[in-house]
Amino acid sequence: MTINSAIIAKNGIIVVTDSLLTARKENGETEYIAWKKSKIIFNEKLGFAITYWGFAGNWEPKRKKFQFSTFDFLNSLMDDCAEKKYSLSDTAKYFHEKWSIKNQILANPGIGMHLVGNEKVGNNYIPELYLLSNFTDPSYQNIGNFNITRETYHTISKDENFENHSSDEIRIQVLEYLKNNELLIFNNGDPIFFNIIANSIFNSIKYANSVNKLKPLNTLTELSKIPISTVEFISKLQNNFFRKGEQIVGGKVHAIGINEKGKILKL
Repeated sequence: MTINSAIIAKNGIIVVTDSLLTARKENGETEYIAWKKSKIIFNEKLGFAITYWGFAGNWEPKRKKFQFSTFDFLNSLMDDCAEKKYSLSDTAKYFHEKWSIKNQILANPGIGMHLVGNEKVGNNYIPELYLLSNFTDPSYQNIGNFNITRETYHTISKDENFENHSSDEIRIQVLEYLKNNELLIFNNGDPIFFNIIANSIFNSIKYANSVNKLKPLNTLTELSKIPISTVEFISKLQNNFFRKGEQIVGGKVHAIGINEKGKILKL
């Protein structure tokens, strides 16, 4: 299981993941595949990043390697987009198109992705998060079509008329919302063992922010401490209390920031 947290604020975007990858052996036991490598795929020329959860690839236990690696495939798509100098929206469409084709070959495994970056609207750079997923509900147990949606305005307004969310007017509304020191927070991963705890922590942070008790988070480094400490806390909790082979959040925590101009910072 891959754990993803993303925070969008007026001064940029934070993306955080754990690094634990697991697979089930034929006897039902858990095999830990990786616990150090970053799961964040980014391109500094574009200023975009993508993370994923769910299907990590086709693992071959005897050879101790992936026959197909989701990370490697998505990384190749990001390189394609950089070569073609795609915008964020074109990058999202490209990922959707190419994974939809691969998805048929792989027999529709459950997967979700967060693609983040900035879009220029007039003289403004406005952040966006695209959700690409075939999970149909937060339990991640039900799988349907592989869809793509913009999530910033949807998170603010709950409006599901997604076709209008790319308009300049809507994008400016997102910018104005963020200028009021609001935070947009996205958690994806295990619905019980990560999302519930992480959402509770982030809701407390958002409440503290709304009643002016939160100290200023003026830099992306300061902002990144929220999701990094959350993932570290849940990882430690599972390491201390879960039975052997049952930990699904762990390993090294990786984080990057994307500032308003699209510069990527390794945090």
